[in-house]
Amino acid sequence: MQFTKIEIISFFKLYSMAKRRCDEIEYLLYGNPDNKDYNERFSFYSYIVKTVDTWMENLELDEKEIMALRFKENLTFNDIAIRLNYASHSSVMYKYETILDKIMRGGNT
Repeated sequence: MQFTKIEIISFFKLYSMAKRRCDEIEYLLYGNPDNKDYNERFSFYSYIVKTVDTWMENLELDEKEIMALRFKENLTFNDIAIRLNYASHSSVMYKYETILDKIMRGGNT
């Protein structure tokens, strides 16, 4: 399935929360494996996690760093530029857009 840039960004924003929810629901399912609501939620959250994990596997190390700093640590482009020694925030923004394009061209999942 092909995703838009907005959808890709949304998946990355949801990733950390989805990963926590998967762990929580997995624990709840252990005691109640037939609970339809838990199973549906687990499917939803695990889809987000698996999709982002697949995208990240296909990125170069520097690309992974940018995405992790942007979405796991919620850093601004300026802060990422400082942390990774880029010339400016514009350089990071360009790289970020290139990463999103790369994910889109990769066919996503």
